[in-house]
Amino acid sequence: MLSRIHYPRWFFAPVLGLLALGCGLLVGCGGPKVEPLGAVVPVAGKVTVNGKVLPAGMVSFNPDESKGNTSKNIPTASLEADGSYKLVTGTVDGVKEGAPPGWYKVTIMPIAASDPAQSAASAKAPSIGTPYQGVMMTPLLVEVKDGAAAGAYDLKLK
Repeated sequence: MLSRIHYPRWFFAPVLGLLALGCGLLVGCGGPKVEPLGAVVPVAGKVTVNGKVLPAGMVSFNPDESKGNTSKNIPTASLEADGSYKLVTGTVDGVKEGAPPGWYKVTIMPIAASDPAQSAASAKAPSIGTPYQGVMMTPLLVEVKDGAAAGAYDLKLK
C-alpha cells in the first residue's frame, strides 16, 4: 500500500505552475520520449541499510546502456514504512506494474515521511551515502528478468 504525503493547499498552486512550465519547455524542446512497452516483469523488493529498513524514499531503475538496455522508460517506486517497494513503469498508454527486462542502475532517494505515523520511523531511518542517489555513481546494478528468485530485487546498502 502506498503512503500518502499531505501538503497544505497553498503548496499546489506554485507547484502546478512550475510543472506546467516544465512540461511546456519539454514539449517545446522535444524532451525525453516515453516508449511503448512490451512485456514487463513484476519487480518488488525491500531496501535495507546495514540490515535496517529504509522507511521512506524513492527507488528508480535507470536503464544501463553499457549492458544493452536502451529503453527510455524509468521504472520507479515509493518505499513503504517497512522498506518494501513495487516498481511501476509509465507508458504512453498509462502505468504498468513492473519493469521491462534488462540491466538497470538503481538509485535511491531517501525522503522524510510527512505522515505522522511514519515520522518516528523516518527520524530513526539509517542514512545512505550520496553514491546511491546518482545514476553515474551508484554501485547498484540489477538485472530484471523472468523467473527471478525470491529476494532477487532486495537492495542491501552499506
